Amino acid sequence: GTIIEKAPGDVNINIIDKKLDEKNIKYIRYVDDIIFFFDNAREPEIVKNYVNHILKTETKLNINGEKTTN
Repeated sequence: GTIIEKAPGDVNINIIDKKLDEKNIKYIRYVDDIIFFFDNAREPEIVKNYVNHILKTETKLNINGEKTTN
């Protein structure tokens, strides 16, 4: 797509990156795929809920349940 088509996605990704960095959440991202790293078994659910909250409140997006694994 064009730069104009990609701009909203880039803004959303920047919002997500900023929020994750503020909470010191360990992750790597390639385009729109994110892989998280956890120190204990409770963190995945906590981070998933936090990311879902960011997506809903800041970007109006949702986590794709078919592509999300624990």
